[in-house]
Amino acid sequence: MKYMTVRQAGEKWNRSRRWGQVLCQNGRIEGAYRPARDWPIPAAECPAGWRRRENREGDRA
Repeated sequence: MKYMTVRQAGEKWNRSRRWGQVLCQNGRIEGAYRPARDWPIPAAECPAGWRRRENREGDRA
């Protein structure tokens, strides 16, 4: 299985590194673990917790 860092995932999915760290700490990203300092995340589609919400007018919130 291929993994990417939280920073790489944030750049790929247009989210902050900190947001990814919080999701990993709360167990919201399946397959993420912390062997030392970083959080390896399985390289796959954007997890549901990383999706951007849209408001009623369709603009990104």
